[in-house]
Amino acid sequence: MSPTITYTSAGLVQTVTDAQSNVTTYGYDARGNRTDVYDAQNHHTQFAYDLGNRLTSITYPDNSVASFAYDTRGRRTSATDQNNHSTLYAYDDADRLLTVADAASHATSYAYDAENNLTSITDANNHTTTFAYDPLARVTQTTFPSGLAESYVYDDASNLTSKTDRKSQTINYAHDELDRLNSKTYPDSTAVAYTYDKDSRLTQVTAPTGTYGFTYDNMGRLGTTTVQYAFLTGQTFSNTYTYDAASNRASFTAPDGSTNSYAYDTLNRLTNLTNQWAGSFGFSYDTLSRRTSLTRPNNISTSYSYDSMSRLLSVLHQAGGTTTIDGATYTVDSVGNRLSKTNQINGTTDSYTYDLIYQLTQVAQAGNTTESYSYDAVGNRQSSLGTSSYTYNSSNELTSMSSATFTYDNNGNTLTKVDSSGTTSYAWDVENRLTSVTLPNNGGIVSFKYDPMGRRIQKSSSSGTTNYVYDAVDIAEEVNSTGGLVARYANSDRVDQAVAMSRSGTVFYYQVDGLGTVTSLTDGSGSAQAVYTYDSFGKQILGSSITNPLRYTGRELDAETGLYYYRARYYDPSLGRFLAEDPVWGNSDHTLYSYVRNNPINYFDPSGMVPEAPCDCNGTRGGIRAAAKCCRNAPPVSSDAGAPPYDPCFSYMYVNANFMYRNGGDSGWGQVVRGCLQCSYKYGTDSTAAHAFCYAVGYDRTKKWWDPLTMEWSANYGLVRAVGGAAVSLLDQGLQWVGQRGRRPFKCLNVK
Repeated sequence: MSPTITYTSAGLVQTVTDAQSNVTTYGYDARGNRTDVYDAQNHHTQFAYDLGNRLTSITYPDNSVASFAYDTRGRRTSATDQNNHSTLYAYDDADRLLTVADAASHATSYAYDAENNLTSITDANNHTTTFAYDPLARVTQTTFPSGLAESYVYDDASNLTSKTDRKSQTINYAHDELDRLNSKTYPDSTAVAYTYDKDSRLTQVTAPTGTYGFTYDNMGRLGTTTVQYAFLTGQTFSNTYTYDAASNRASFTAPDGSTNSYAYDTLNRLTNLTNQWAGSFGFSYDTLSRRTSLTRPNNISTSYSYDSMSRLLSVLHQAGGTTTIDGATYTVDSVGNRLSKTNQINGTTDSYTYDLIYQLTQVAQAGNTTESYSYDAVGNRQSSLGTSSYTYNSSNELTSMSSATFTYDNNGNTLTKVDSSGTTSYAWDVENRLTSVTLPNNGGIVSFKYDPMGRRIQKSSSSGTTNYVYDAVDIAEEVNSTGGLVARYANSDRVDQAVAMSRSGTVFYYQVDGLGTVTSLTDGSGSAQAVYTYDSFGKQILGSSITNPLRYTGRELDAETGLYYYRARYYDPSLGRFLAEDPVWGNSDHTLYSYVRNNPINYFDPSGMVPEAPCDCNGTRGGIRAAAKCCRNAPPVSSDAGAPPYDPCFSYMYVNANFMYRNGGDSGWGQVVRGCLQCSYKYGTDSTAAHAFCYAVGYDRTKKWWDPLTMEWSANYGLVRAVGGAAVSLLDQGLQWVGQRGRRPFKCLNVK
């Protein structure tokens, strides 16, 4: 059954009925502004506008209100959330964003040249990053607060041809006549080469670590991947994929030949995953597409409950559906920050306190403080329980604390840590990937290798070598130094949410909390085999002798170093910081080292680049990303009727949505994009970022599009592009980038 849409007499969408007869209803004012949304459970969201049709407030189903203010030129001057915390914006006479002041009055400022190019960003600690441009407005140099600079060179088609970093290391890029990346050459003369088919789909990548192949079916969907690691001669690891008529993954065959089959409901939601060695897992949803239950083969089931704002209130793991063996319950404030968590294993309740910009400041149990933190204006930790002082330089690099000192290379990567145990040394490659850790007191060396997609493919230490084989970004298998199978994983449809692990002949099943953190392992009979507890920033308090790398937020813990591997970077939970700068640094209002902007109770960071929140379908927490994630599987819209009425005074996304409806054709891709846009707008996520996300979703669901710039399969959770040599996350920075650069592509355009 296809979605059914009804319209008002003015041609505006009035109701959308999905394939399971769930109805969403819309109301409008006399000017066509959407004023009311009633979801399938009759939760009412209201929108109010001023005389210029600018959104002034959103009243959510719990009656909390977010409000927005504008100046006489229609520029947004403030955004106030449901806790009455305001962010303020100021502009120059050319409508360019000059300052952003957060709720704690920490201001980030921006400057421009005569061509509206962004020339500097100054953070709240008065540290300035500057940008230089060529006559074509391409960034040619970035100078950091340290005074060190990166430089960029382009060809006539504006393809990046070289990048020289702050260590004077140069990577050269070559492109073909279709502007596709052909090769990357490193300073040591090693290279990565890329090959494409006639449809510009990547078919092979050859790198020092091996050869990586890709094939596609007749609809352009990924059919197989092959990996031949240079350090495992004679071994080929292959993945095979098939799809259903809606392009949902129907099966996955892992390198060891084990199979995974997938079933979906009429809304394309995963309802069953059957893994050959782990068994069958069932998934259920409510009318708002929120997961309500997960069943496992070992008779352990999980139930989920939510409030009217779709915020998770409980996740309970139960034996036989009645006896709770693990899980958590939560209370939340008006913007969705968790105020408390009750651990169902030990019955303890943690209460959380935040500052004005929602950085975690205190954790208490039974009135006793167990954790406390304070921060400077850009999020550097200034104190914590038991540590009274932290010192930083102009690059926000932590140079010393009460118990340790640190040094860094010119690219901002941690080089040494000296504490009471001795000196720990870190080595990095030209892509700023950690290649080795030398442990103190002759503790040995832990080394790492990566593939051209940035995935870690090998970890080696005195205790042995582990090689990793992937299914997209999740580990499918671990193999040893001869290619022998060591462990394998059954992964759900969500990143970093494995449901089972097989190791040493035993299958273990994962139970996680509301943040995706592994809290226990059960065996085939449903008996608990391991229990884990952590502090708020992921430092493990209670563990197990069972070999299981997946721990805090579902990421891999390296027991040898105490670090978590978060893909793009490594994280030290004892410091609450990453060891290297965020490679996606488009917005410098916060230190590039902090973990999830110091709000680990509500956010996680699977990429190591961009904080995310658990899916909140009302868009009140986690912003565009959370709502966009909820819209990723929105039903396709096949009719061009019902396009938003064109009005250049509407938001940027609204104008682009209109263009998509009018000119996007009726391909499968266009239908998916329309459905995603319609869903995003329904949840009030009105921004350029929603549009960018929905384009990526369209590619992902219909073409499995490969982006050679990011080396990712249509980055579902962070569409990233290279803009003038600096990577900018459109999901988080699209709005700000438009504002900073003074882009007003339509007369009367109102950037929201």
